[in-house]
Amino acid sequence: MKKLYFVENIHTISLSNEERDVKYIITLEDVERSEEIAQRELDQERFGNEHRDGEEIPTPFVFLRDINEIPRLKDSRYALHEGQYVYQDTETGDFEAAYKDPLAKSRLNKNLRLRNKLIALRGNNEHEGERIEDIEAFLANAHVESYHVNVGHGNCTIILISNQDDYRLWMFDCGAKEKQYGLINYPNILACLATIALRLKKEFAELHISKLFISHWHYDHISGFQSLLQDGFINAQTQCYINLYYAHSSQCGNDMLTKLVQLGVKCYEPTDSLQIPAVKILHPECRIRKWATPKDENYRIVTKMNNTSVVYSISIGIDTMVFPGDLEKQGWDAMTSAATCQKHHLCTTNYYCVSHHGSMTGHVDIPCLERNHYPKVGNCIKAGPLQKAILMGRNKAYPGIYDKGVENYWGNILRYSEHDNQNSNCHAYVLEWGSGNEWYL
Repeated sequence: MKKLYFVENIHTISLSNEERDVKYIITLEDVERSEEIAQRELDQERFGNEHRDGEEIPTPFVFLRDINEIPRLKDSRYALHEGQYVYQDTETGDFEAAYKDPLAKSRLNKNLRLRNKLIALRGNNEHEGERIEDIEAFLANAHVESYHVNVGHGNCTIILISNQDDYRLWMFDCGAKEKQYGLINYPNILACLATIALRLKKEFAELHISKLFISHWHYDHISGFQSLLQDGFINAQTQCYINLYYAHSSQCGNDMLTKLVQLGVKCYEPTDSLQIPAVKILHPECRIRKWATPKDENYRIVTKMNNTSVVYSISIGIDTMVFPGDLEKQGWDAMTSAATCQKHHLCTTNYYCVSHHGSMTGHVDIPCLERNHYPKVGNCIKAGPLQKAILMGRNKAYPGIYDKGVENYWGNILRYSEHDNQNSNCHAYVLEWGSGNEWYL
């Protein structure tokens, strides 16, 4: 018997600094199970059936842990890679390509069709509806707080920018959904939004996320989208910054694309040429694709999803915060060779969100462009006015996080989104820009 899987993620794990032993964890999405759960969610949306308290939260994911070598496809020299459909023989465990499977073909075609629709709707003016002078005037004397939400194994940061009676909510990644994908901490996002509503003296239901910045398509960075949409925080006026040229036809990704198309949301391609007040994009420097295409002259092929991560640098007032998503060595090398980190002065950041949930593979201890001054990118960041390094994710979600070497590297400036200084669970780590005041919600 064969089962159909989608290869969601292949984690490379460096287990120790000394030995540099490398193992892998492969996340497979059980496609039939995922389709069943999606239909169940759709029925609940139609008929109002809610999950009962204590009901087991379903997940379509299967994890192959501590793999010494990425499995190769049967009768092929090719190994598994992210974003492909495969069959696994339930008796032998062997994998083989499944791109001709009707369900796989349907998902792949749907993903391509939806991305093309959104590309056609793509915004051309990043300041639609507002004059740039008004935006800059609003930001000039704004009060800024960032809420680094405990969403378990995932990323979600809400930045509240307020000026008198006006405000903006910017969200960076939006994991995690509470039901379909087995991630149960969406209520922590709601707790942060409820706190923000109180601080603004607004009705909770009135809050609106004006900009949604997505680093990449992995489920732990996008899986909260539908809940935010259903609760009204995301709507047709939300501007979405996301790579629409990279194919990743997971159920979660296709669901998000479907809703974006239905809403008619304006999406913007995040490359370093995009002009957004207070926002610089350090990576990528050009369009990123999974496969070559004759239509683009300026693009780069990236096979590993983490290295498609957009690196956002946010500067408001005197402070700067950098969000590198799950960027790994290949992505960091591309950023330094393109000189974008030098152009935008990575060494001037005050607040740095640690890459890839504190794993060694996302650590910035790699060669720096300015080798004469800073032998490593991490040295460059630490050489400036850095005050806080913020680690988002869940410890021991998989082997290799949090890596002790990464934690020790950042030392006493490291803060966690999942627990406070007494190691007690919290909704979020909150940081007030300018003053540097901090607290746990």
